[in-house]
Amino acid sequence: MNNWEIAQIFNEIADLLDILGESPYKSRAYRRAAHQLSNTYLDAFQLYQEGRLKEIPGIGDALAGKIEELITTGKLRYYDELREKVPASLRQLLLIPGIGAKTAQIIYQHLQPRDLAELETAAREKRLRELPGIGIKTEEAILRGLEALASSKKRLLLNHAFSIAGEIKDYLQSLSGIKMASIAGSLRRGMETVGDLDFVAVAHDPLTAIEELAAAPFLQELLIAEDCQLSLMTKWGIRADIMVVQPEHYAAALQYMTGSKDHNEELWVLARRSGWEISEKRLYSSKKEPPPSSEEELYSRLGMLYIPPELREGRGEIQAAIKGDLPNLLEECDIKGDLHVHSRWSDGVNSLEELAKEARKRGYQYLAVTDHSKSLYVARGLTEGRVWEQREEIRRINQRFSDFRLLAGIEVEIRPDGSLDFNDDLLAEMDIVIASIHSGFNQDEKTLTERVVGAMQNKHVDIIGHPTGRLLGRREPYSIDIDQLLKVAAATGTALEINSSPDRLDLCDRYIRRGKELGVCFAVNTDAHNLHFLDDLQYGVLQARRGWLERDDVINTMSFEQLSDWLQRS
Repeated sequence: MNNWEIAQIFNEIADLLDILGESPYKSRAYRRAAHQLSNTYLDAFQLYQEGRLKEIPGIGDALAGKIEELITTGKLRYYDELREKVPASLRQLLLIPGIGAKTAQIIYQHLQPRDLAELETAAREKRLRELPGIGIKTEEAILRGLEALASSKKRLLLNHAFSIAGEIKDYLQSLSGIKMASIAGSLRRGMETVGDLDFVAVAHDPLTAIEELAAAPFLQELLIAEDCQLSLMTKWGIRADIMVVQPEHYAAALQYMTGSKDHNEELWVLARRSGWEISEKRLYSSKKEPPPSSEEELYSRLGMLYIPPELREGRGEIQAAIKGDLPNLLEECDIKGDLHVHSRWSDGVNSLEELAKEARKRGYQYLAVTDHSKSLYVARGLTEGRVWEQREEIRRINQRFSDFRLLAGIEVEIRPDGSLDFNDDLLAEMDIVIASIHSGFNQDEKTLTERVVGAMQNKHVDIIGHPTGRLLGRREPYSIDIDQLLKVAAATGTALEINSSPDRLDLCDRYIRRGKELGVCFAVNTDAHNLHFLDDLQYGVLQARRGWLERDDVINTMSFEQLSDWLQRS
């Protein structure tokens, strides 16, 4: 079993423990372990062979033993025992975005639906609202969740998709006939979720390479094997399309397989008008010129700048490339620090000193510790007294450094009544303030919009955290007037967060681009609760690039001195 497969089992164990009413700390340990396994570059199988499983952060003796059992037997007795205790129909309820263990228990106890179809029927017949603790809003949310579940089936989050794609790419490159392999498709474009995986491989004898690929260990079902293309269903339940071409056709094949469909169709029309023809393997003309040696050369022959993969969505990028007006997209190396990180003072796992050490190791100039505020009890939110204690510890740590600064921040809760968790006097003393919503998601659009707008109008609020509250595949964005949100952000100078956590990626790319056009500034943050989740920054940068953002659009590309001036703007 690979890291991703083990992580899937650990996530389900966490769900089962929640249903059974076990300690939330127990299920949280499994979820954290799953997140670590999905994101770490350390290979669990190799670490097991070397006796080093506990080097994965958050993996102690007990979890290491369970990973070892999965690796050596392909099964886990503890997991099987939990599944026997929880009926399959009850487990299915947890697949629905927005349904937690408590709601699932109530529905199962009173209705015992055999499957999700029966649950949908009960919701449409308005029977769920009659159950204790459900009500009309929850019933409507369940219907929306069922619709979201149907549309998001077998779509992977970016961290999972990159994990699986990396394994397939490594296998491709291990074959004797394959000279090179690249990830293509929606994953290369950085889409927030991925429905299938695409690859381009280079071989001098593509047909022989295709025959080798038909014996891939991850192959569950062979779907198509013809000419230079192989399509298969993998053991992970996601389809992989692999095109194998000779070296001279690599650039054209990579461009074609990267897509998107709208981008490619526009490109083909433009090419034909210019006397060129594009196929899935070639760019050619009557002049019989040699094939382009790179994607850069391919776009240049068509009279335009090279278009980065993240922009290839058919949203005006071709016209901009012809005019020479493409943005100089944000790069991960542009980021000078992370402005949304949690420590063990609230619901994080690392000390302030550990976070500072890791941030300096990454070359950051600053890192903002923004633990939760007091009303978020489940996350051990800080009281006023603990805020001052934490500030004092941050001050002591900062005395050791001349090239780095921990910022004393707070993620202050925007309460359901629109007020903030702390008064202005305390917020004025913080280095940086993020305002976020973690409750009251089911309020109407007007109320939710007013809550966020009110926070932006507070002169002490610097950033709005995860502005639409979505959890990809689990919770839809809450109902908010995004146009008003963007306009107020531009007017007040409040930065909107691009939350890099792969299950959030909030804001979405279309809102980011609309905000850029209005002059909104952004912050690309990880919301890391463990120092290893600082790696999630790569996904936020991809999202920012898809929204056409440049370095100057993002506040945490500033030097520490520039950021300090920006934070004092009001």
